[in-house]
Amino acid sequence: MGGGLVSAVTVRRRPSANWGAIGDTVDGVFAEYVAVPFRNAYLIPDHVDDQQAALIEPLSCAVHGTSLLRPVVGRNVLIIGGRDDGPAAAAAAARAGGFQIWACAT
Repeated sequence: MGGGLVSAVTVRRRPSANWGAIGDTVDGVFAEYVAVPFRNAYLIPDHVDDQQAALIEPLSCAVHGTSLLRPVVGRNVLIIGGRDDGPAAAAAAARAGGFQIWACAT
């Protein structure tokens, strides 16, 4: 098993100023309270605590990023820039069948 690293995927999208991403094109990401569009809000079930709920977004990004790669089953995976979402990306790659997973933070 093993082999070379999974080929890198680069997504080059430049969101417009109208994109409306909180913390990117709209202020408010560090606010204690912030108003968001209804379509951006999700009801967290009672059985999910706040710490678990806080992991939903980074895990979602990691799973989506892994889905953009060609199959990783039995392949080596290198995650670059793994300080914030790196552990989630490593978990997603492992769950997708990655053989050896390395992460480095810059």
